[in-house]
Formats: sequence, C-alpha cells, structure tokens
Amino acid sequence: MDSQFSFSKFVNDCIGLSYKEILAKAEQQVYWVESQTRGGRRGAPKARADGANDYAAELKSLLFYLRSGTKPGSGAFQMYRPIVQSLVNSGELKLEALN
Repeated sequence: MDSQFSFSKFVNDCIGLSYKEILAKAEQQVYWVESQTRGGRRGAPKARADGANDYAAELKSLLFYLRSGTKPGSGAFQMYRPIVQSLVNSGELKLEALN
C-alpha cells in the first residue's frame, strides 16, 4: 500500500491531537482521498490500486466510531485504538471507550 494511503501512519499522526483536531484531520483526509479517486481524474486508477478506497473506508469507520461511540464489528477498532487511548489519556473520552 502506498504510504500516502497508510492508515497506520494516520493513526500515529493523530496521537496527541484533540478530539476536534482528529475529526477535522480525518474529514480532510476523506475529502482528499475521494478527490484523488474521482472518475476521470488523472491518476485515479493508480490511487485506487494503491489502496485509496480502503484508506477512505478506514477513515470513515474511525469517524463513525468517534461520532457515535459504536465500535465496528469488523475488528477495525484495534487499528485506531491508539487514538482512543490518547483521547482517554487526555480526558476527552472516558476509560470505558477502551473496552
């Protein structure tokens, strides 16, 4: 997977950010990825082949969790657990968010 579509890099970059900053960063990334994969855009097929669609789906899953508190059934929570831990440590989420 291309590093520009690396969810683990995104997670690492979000550790220490506030809840609002993480939401804004994730929303911005979804918008950017969707613009890179839009039909008719030069480079869109390569971006999709490099994992852009999976990256966008992971970002949307994170956004859904942060907004609703509902963990995904797919096990995706483990991928963004470090972000949740960081938010718990800063007091922006309750400890129960890790369970």
